[in-house]
Amino acid sequence: TAPVERLPNGQLEISAETEVAASQQKAFLFMGNSRLAAEWSIYVDHISLLSGTDGEAGCKRRCFQQADETGIHWDETILLVDPYNMRRLNIYNAKGFPIYNEGLITEQVFTPVQNGVKIKLLLRLPGQAGLWEILKFYAGSYTVRSVFRGNLKNIKSGIEKQ
Repeated sequence: TAPVERLPNGQLEISAETEVAASQQKAFLFMGNSRLAAEWSIYVDHISLLSGTDGEAGCKRRCFQQADETGIHWDETILLVDPYNMRRLNIYNAKGFPIYNEGLITEQVFTPVQNGVKIKLLLRLPGQAGLWEILKFYAGSYTVRSVFRGNLKNIKSGIEKQ
């Protein structure tokens, strides 16, 4: 079965999480620093700031899979920041993907736990999406979950070695 959950509001979600032996604040600040993306992402080579303050609401950035900025890339805007708890971004202007959906939302969620913080990465498809968008979301869900898991492994390592 695909790693997609249907939420009560009709949205579809793919997610993965890990626990990190660090403070919620440290994890939140680490994830908000675009310069560290190359260190923890298995999918992104680098992120270029387009406008705003990195990691803050209203920030616009471009994510590149290749160092030479060819091939797959996309833009994202940080829509909402709840300091140390959550960051919500929308993804748009995607180029080069074999499968892509407009209107995707991604979140980084930071929850305190006994010995540190639980970090959850998620990708959501709006509830009003049509059948074709839903099918593409399901088709890409295995890759998305795999990338999330690889990223979380590197995030955990990156934060804990600081």
